[in-house]
Amino acid sequence: MLVVDCQSTGASPKHGVVLELGWARTNPSEEEPTVCSSLLELPEGVRISRQITRVTGIGHDDLDAAVPPSEAWRALRRDWLAHAIIHYARFELAFLRDLARRHEPELGALPFSVICTHDVTRRLHPDLPRRSLRAIAGYYGFPVELLRRSAGHVAATAHVWRHLLDALAERDVHSWDELTSWLQETPAPRSRRKGYPMSRDKRLSLPDAPGVYRMLRKHGAVLSLGKAHSLKERVNSYFTKQRNINERTLEMLTQARDLDVTVTATPLEAALLESDEIKEREPPYNVALGGETRLAWFANDDLSDAAAAPDDDFRLGPLPNRLSLRPLGAL
Repeated sequence: MLVVDCQSTGASPKHGVVLELGWARTNPSEEEPTVCSSLLELPEGVRISRQITRVTGIGHDDLDAAVPPSEAWRALRRDWLAHAIIHYARFELAFLRDLARRHEPELGALPFSVICTHDVTRRLHPDLPRRSLRAIAGYYGFPVELLRRSAGHVAATAHVWRHLLDALAERDVHSWDELTSWLQETPAPRSRRKGYPMSRDKRLSLPDAPGVYRMLRKHGAVLSLGKAHSLKERVNSYFTKQRNINERTLEMLTQARDLDVTVTATPLEAALLESDEIKEREPPYNVALGGETRLAWFANDDLSDAAAAPDDDFRLGPLPNRLSLRPLGAL
C-alpha cells in the first residue's frame, strides 16, 4: 500500500498550498516503512502563518531545503501504487488532485483508489472519544512523541493500518474489494456514550487520599500526570464529565489504558512531586507547568493571530493564552 500525508498552509487548495508531502510504501509485515518526505517551495507572496508553524513546526527557515512542487510530485509518482491509505483522506485528496492538475494535467483522475483509515476507525471504534490520527495511533501504541510533520504522520498511519487489518480480519474482511464493500455497506454508527480504553474497575479502586496520578498508554508510556486531594475523586472526574471537555483531554483519554499512582501524606507533598515529575518526564499532555501557557500573548488588530511578544503588528494584550482569541474574535 502507499501511505500519503500532506501538510499545507490552508484548509483547502482555495485557501492554501501544499507545504510538505510525505509518503511510504508499506505492507503488513513491515514494522517501520521507509518514509520519503519533501518540503515544497511556496509560490511568491505566500507566507506560513504563525498558526501553521505552531501546528506543524515548519517555519520559513526550514524552507531552505524545499524543492519545487513539480519535483516532489514526480518523486511521489515514482512510488505510485494502485491502492493508497490516508488518514482523513478528504483533506489530502483535495491537495493531491490540485497537484496532479498543476503538474500532470493529462493524468485526469488520480490513478489509485483510497481507503481512509479515519472512516474505518469510525466503524470499528464508534465509542472512542476521539479518532484523530494522534489519538488512534496512540490507542494502538504508536510512540508517545507529538505528531507534527508528514513523515511522522505517514509512519503513524502505517502503524494504524497494520492494527486495523487484524480487526478487519475478525470481521471476515480480507481484501481491498471486501473492505471497499464493507465501508459502503456498513454505516458509521453514532455513539452517544464515550467508551474509554481504561478499565472502570481500575479507576474506581483508587484510594480516597492525596497523591499523584499518571495516565499511561499502551506499553506504559506516561501521557499525563497530575496531583489530587483525592486520587479517586480526581481521576474519576475525567470519565464522568459529559460536556465541555477539552479536546486535548479527550485525545489523551482515547489513549490512556492504565494508571499509576503515588499516595502522599498531604496535598502539598503531591503538588511538589507533581512539579518535579513534570519537569523530569515532560509528559506530552502536561502544559500547565510548562510551555506556552506561561506566556502572555498579544493579538493583531483583526484578532486572527497572536504572538508571545508585542510588536507593531501584535499590540493588543496581554492575553492569558491563544484560546482567548476565539471569544474576542467572535465578538
